[in-house]
Amino acid sequence: MKKILLITAVTLFISINLSAMFIANINVKGNKNADESIILTASQLHLGDELNQDNLDRAIKNIYKLGFFKDVSIDVVTEDSTECNIDINVSEYPIIKKIDFKGTGPVKKKNLKKDYNIFVGSIASDKNIFHWQNKILKKYRESGFLNATVSIYRTDVNRLKNTCTLNIDILQNNKIVLRGIIFEGNRNVSSGKLKSQMQNKPREGIFFWRGKFDEDKFQEDKDKILEYYANNGYPFAKIKNVYKTYDKSGKNMYLHISLDEGDKIYFGQIKIDGNKIFKTDKLISLLKFKTGAKYDKELFEKSLQDIYGVYGDRGYLFLQIVPEKKLVGNRMNIILHLTENFPAHLRYINIAGNTKTHEKVIRREMTIYPGELLKRSRLIETQRKLALLNYFDDLKLDTKVVDDSGDVDLTFKVKEKATETVSGGVAYSQLDGVTGNLSLAFKNLLGTGRQVSLQFDKGRTLNNFQLSFNEPWLFDTRASLGANIFYLTRTVQYSYDSIGIDTTVVDSTIDSTVTDTTHNIVPYDVGEKRKGFSISTGRYFQRFRYLSGYIQYSLQNIDYSSEDTVHVSDYIKSQLGNVWRSSVLLSLLRDSRDDVFSPMSGSRTRFTAEFVGGPLGGGEHFQKYSIDARYYHKLAGITSIMLRGAYGSCFGYKTPGDVPVTEKFLIGGVGDMGLRGYQDRSIGYDNGTGYDYAGRAYFITNVELRFKATDQIYALLFYDMGNVWSSFTDGLHKDFWPMKKGAGIGVRLNIPMLGIIGFDYGLGFDRLGGAQWEPHIQIGTSF
Repeated sequence: MKKILLITAVTLFISINLSAMFIANINVKGNKNADESIILTASQLHLGDELNQDNLDRAIKNIYKLGFFKDVSIDVVTEDSTECNIDINVSEYPIIKKIDFKGTGPVKKKNLKKDYNIFVGSIASDKNIFHWQNKILKKYRESGFLNATVSIYRTDVNRLKNTCTLNIDILQNNKIVLRGIIFEGNRNVSSGKLKSQMQNKPREGIFFWRGKFDEDKFQEDKDKILEYYANNGYPFAKIKNVYKTYDKSGKNMYLHISLDEGDKIYFGQIKIDGNKIFKTDKLISLLKFKTGAKYDKELFEKSLQDIYGVYGDRGYLFLQIVPEKKLVGNRMNIILHLTENFPAHLRYINIAGNTKTHEKVIRREMTIYPGELLKRSRLIETQRKLALLNYFDDLKLDTKVVDDSGDVDLTFKVKEKATETVSGGVAYSQLDGVTGNLSLAFKNLLGTGRQVSLQFDKGRTLNNFQLSFNEPWLFDTRASLGANIFYLTRTVQYSYDSIGIDTTVVDSTIDSTVTDTTHNIVPYDVGEKRKGFSISTGRYFQRFRYLSGYIQYSLQNIDYSSEDTVHVSDYIKSQLGNVWRSSVLLSLLRDSRDDVFSPMSGSRTRFTAEFVGGPLGGGEHFQKYSIDARYYHKLAGITSIMLRGAYGSCFGYKTPGDVPVTEKFLIGGVGDMGLRGYQDRSIGYDNGTGYDYAGRAYFITNVELRFKATDQIYALLFYDMGNVWSSFTDGLHKDFWPMKKGAGIGVRLNIPMLGIIGFDYGLGFDRLGGAQWEPHIQIGTSF
């Protein structure tokens, strides 16, 4: 007891003396390679500072963090009762003077600096050696050398110069292939189902690319195996043991996993207490499981989330649910104890990180407001709308409870991304051939949300200029205003049929006279020149969730011409010359997607109706309707599905056929009128001649299975079907089937400053001459 008191007294005495002392001088001792100024800066000790134990502890810790030293100490030498000298004593790790590398395999001496940051002049600290050894060992194991050994150590240490030789000895041993996974004790779940949960796959049968064993992934595999059991009635399943065996060569490994499944468990009685806002029957109806069903951990957790969801939509964000589980025989009785707490009110919304985008541009998209109940559904909708702006690389939400009354402050943290795109280059499409292009687009002009774009295209058959402007919030209201001016010239190839069929033939592969026993098909060019402008306005209908409406007026002058006066059909001749087109386009859009580039949920439906001429004047008189609906659904993990259906029809006011040939429908290729596996605009309707002609009605359906690699890349498998008919009634009653069909693979890239680039490779099953593969490239399109 006396000894303890004595130590306490001495410690107290030293603390009192230190607290009254000031640093008069600082010396650094023992450093040979490290610069003294670096050590002094790291110590954060300065002349004249008051000295205390915290300062000394911090100084030692900061100097150690430099990574140069294996030992650091500080001596305090008192000069008088108020001043002291500080001696910082360091013992350095040696500097690498030479590297002695022995080993074979995936790690080469020449790559040590680039891949592992090991080079002459670096510090051979214990920490660095440990890090290098693990990183090299990981490389070997990733390459299949599971029994490789790596030893890194120092030799030839020169204490005077503080240098050493770094020895790296690698014993590669045999490359190991995982040949089989053997489950033991799985009486109720097949080995195949358990293997399907794992990322490590054995090399079996035709799966020659498999067989690498990853220890880190195996830790995740074990969790997934137990999770699968818990979702299928066995919540008490355990992995008893894991061991590995090898064949005689030592190259083939077999992984053994011993299991204890436990008894199969079923849901028993389900009770809920503590609920006042919602009746028990309402909450019970939200549960995704019933009494007597096999126990399913995933369904149980989803049920809790649904209960949190309905309370969140009433503002009760602080709901607490404490499940009480009691096993009676093979029945799991559950009581959900609810503590509803108080509803949350939004006090303040803060926005951080918007270095370019004006704050009001962000706030006007929000559906939550200070002073109101903070409802979960509105908060999710706000996050979705901010994401759809496509101005930010990252969007995070911080929630802070202000006090016990339920007031909450929200902070939306955004990370700006480049919304300006400047691109130039060469593009190719099967319709227009090789085209040079230059484009400039501002999707968030000066942070105001306004959009301006300028585009030039020039090629053998296409010349295009467009200037567009859009104000999404006119006078800070939900109305938008847009304008566009354009000038386009294009050469389109048609064909003449000698038997007098004067509708368009659009097999773009025909580049010379084709003769059969019935027809003589001769291609000819028609020049098309358009110039004009359009003005549009729209509005977001907040009352009808996700719904927007638009109206656009367009006036353009169109000139059709052809130098071939011999083969031009009477139908085309009737449309040659100059004509004014005056039109109104009405559009309704419902968009609930969770992302613009790679949505995993939601839908997008667009209906348009265009009225040309009639009371609007001009030389063309027809109407055109289309609907395009897309549905997105997440399947599992990175996998999602997209389903699409599109239909369009056009006809004249007095005579159905009074539709310009350029406004009729041809499908194939990519884009909104795309059917992959076929050339662009190569599918029309067959009027009995064996050749395809442009029609006045079409239908397309697409199915895509998507695999999201990153936020900017996804791969896809697709299956497309579609057809074109001479009219709506023919398609509906006579020729709806058979459809043209195509399938294949593709990839989409969202590249900064370039936009969306897509590559597809499709097999057209119903092409003339049999099934054929067709490559597709597109920039900035949805397909």
